[in-house]
Amino acid sequence: MYTLSKHKKLGVKGFKTFVKNLELFPEDTVREMTQVGLLEDPVYMKWALENKVEFTVFIDLDYEYTLEVLERLKPKGLNTFIFALKNSTWESDFVEQKLHPRVQTEYWDQVEYTQVTKRQQDQARVRILEIVFEMEKEGEIPSFNWNIPPTEILEGDNIKIDEEGNYKMFYTDGKLALEGKLLNKLREGFWKHYYPNGVMMAEGIYIQGEKEDVWKFFYPDGRDRSEGHFKNSLKNGKWIETGKDGKTMEVTFKNGNPI
Repeated sequence: MYTLSKHKKLGVKGFKTFVKNLELFPEDTVREMTQVGLLEDPVYMKWALENKVEFTVFIDLDYEYTLEVLERLKPKGLNTFIFALKNSTWESDFVEQKLHPRVQTEYWDQVEYTQVTKRQQDQARVRILEIVFEMEKEGEIPSFNWNIPPTEILEGDNIKIDEEGNYKMFYTDGKLALEGKLLNKLREGFWKHYYPNGVMMAEGIYIQGEKEDVWKFFYPDGRDRSEGHFKNSLKNGKWIETGKDGKTMEVTFKNGNPI
């Protein structure tokens, strides 16, 4: 719980770091960060997801910046490019437009005999993005089109807590984002979480800041998404999961892991 706290304390810098982590961390970690973050602070997460940097930020770089990325990746720069691009929709145009003719020849000579797994491709793209982020931070490439949250979001002014511990958080348009009660600064009792459109996102019980007992989750259109038990904020026991097609399935969890 409170995975966003350290980032929120750092203001704009922390926000940019969190957004970058959404692209650089392993897929499972990002999924967990997103799920936890949406319940902790759906307003902050809404802004973070809207700013999420995709691999296309590299694909769209100008020729000279692409060469700089390749240079910083030495001595395995070309191999990293091959792992990242092979069989992608961008591969042909990127190689022809963004690489020196000599490097193009090397690329096409090697790619034919290089086998690339999804894991290798993901790792290569992460490595490339790490360099792109470094270049953006150093001012070597144009700044990303950041849409930074208002100061009230970064500083928590969109949160209202009364003397009895009743807690409410609001989106920038004034709509309720979540509500519940605090006890000794921890979430306690029944809480409700909402999407920006006002539809219920989730509802359930916290005990000393941890999700416990029965929780229900919903899609943005109000349809059921999942329902089951938590123990110490980890899924436990049988959960009913409903797909976007309306089909349901039963999944059993132990300490947060499906069994």
